[in-house]
Amino acid sequence: MTTYTLYRTINDDTNNIIARGLSAVDAMYFIVEHDPKRYFHFIVENYETIRRFDFRLSREDGPHGEILFPATVPCTDDFEADKGAALEVLAVQFLRVAHNYWDGRCDTDEVIDENLRYKADREDAHRMEREIAVKFVDALALDGYTMARDMLCNDFPLAHPNERAEFIEHALEAMIGGVTVYRPGAAHRFEFHLGGDSWDLIRSSSGRLETLTAAIIEPYRAKGHPAKTSGTEIFDLKSR
Repeated sequence: MTTYTLYRTINDDTNNIIARGLSAVDAMYFIVEHDPKRYFHFIVENYETIRRFDFRLSREDGPHGEILFPATVPCTDDFEADKGAALEVLAVQFLRVAHNYWDGRCDTDEVIDENLRYKADREDAHRMEREIAVKFVDALALDGYTMARDMLCNDFPLAHPNERAEFIEHALEAMIGGVTVYRPGAAHRFEFHLGGDSWDLIRSSSGRLETLTAAIIEPYRAKGHPAKTSGTEIFDLKSR
């Protein structure tokens, strides 16, 4: 049986879970009764082999028939069972438009769990992305690189940890760009892409940088997997 979660969105990243594991009927009644003046009114028509239920959503202080859902079910000797079957049909219809009748949201538990897993993967990817950025820039300094220059000719010294931290924050904020790094007697250029779920070193002009990067990301391969597209080395940080 499909079960449902009721929740309210606080911001883009946070939901306040009100209830989980609800049947469609329970979720519908929770939303309807969220307004104490609102109630269902039932009209039933009996035929030889079927029952037709009309469920009218009404308010005590308003006109009847705010919304009307029909449900037709096979007729049995058990009226309450027939009514319950019709309620299941009604509830699925109602939950599709439930956002019009309260300030919260409703999704299946499966959808909610999938979103939670995605969020956890993204948070883990962001953490690893920052770790790799820190280790990469520290490795540049240890390998003798003294300065980084971005595409707008902003210079970032790399000698001291505080200076490297400023460059790291700049790169994480920019997410994509081209950088030239300088060491005595040499200048090497590379492009990078930080997508929130991957660390990409693109079209480096130096095999030295590519070797350095590969050594840094190797310990993270248990969490992600490498892929190559169009000559670009991409390291996917999302969990499999």
